[in-house]
Amino acid sequence: MRKLENIKIKGFCITWKLIDLGYKGCDYFQNELSTREIIDYAISIMMDDENTDNIITDLACEYETQEDKVDRYVKQLAEKENTEYDLEYRKWRVLYVMQNLPNPEMEFINGLIELGDIWAKFDFPSDSPHVYQSRQNDMTPEQYYTQENFSKLLSKHKEWIDSEVNHILTRM
Repeated sequence: MRKLENIKIKGFCITWKLIDLGYKGCDYFQNELSTREIIDYAISIMMDDENTDNIITDLACEYETQEDKVDRYVKQLAEKENTEYDLEYRKWRVLYVMQNLPNPEMEFINGLIELGDIWAKFDFPSDSPHVYQSRQNDMTPEQYYTQENFSKLLSKHKEWIDSEVNHILTRM
């Protein structure tokens, strides 16, 4: 349950919609969770709750090789849940940004490239804290590719992470 444990450590609730997105349900995060991890999670729920949903019991008893069945069970459980896919997607996204944030000690050109790569994965969403050289601005390469700009953008990313985590936690 390595990925799911990391999600819990960040203070986020694990939902079946979150699991669905990380298993087969989202292009950006598909295959973040393994079949084994999902089955183990279902088993842990059964151990903690004697009134477990029958679908969770069926999922816990499934074989790792039965990915289509596991996916069906996860989708059924996600449908029954009173949660929002948008919020669960935002959990995955903020965790991805946190895990892929470049080291501040990194050489600034590579750091700026890595910051850009984070948001390229998500097709440059409008709520990204990242600023690209010559994209909706008139920055020259000499202005963009500097240690000062890297430090500034890294700081903006950390502020975005804090804001996004707070937003998620207040909506759970």
